[in-house]
Amino acid sequence: MLNHLKYTGGKGYGYMFEVFLPLLKARGITDVQIHQMMVSNSADVFSRRRWDTA
Repeated sequence: MLNHLKYTGGKGYGYMFEVFLPLLKARGITDVQIHQMMVSNSADVFSRRRWDTA
């Protein structure tokens, strides 16, 4: 993970907000879709809810 940091030659964690998200918007991805990807999906993954597969 340290190789992602700017001081070790990586793009840095700011890349997501400074480059990647603006690229998505430029390609027509809406704010609602970005919120779904960045917030809602992450909340679902990290929640303690049990995924029933019955």
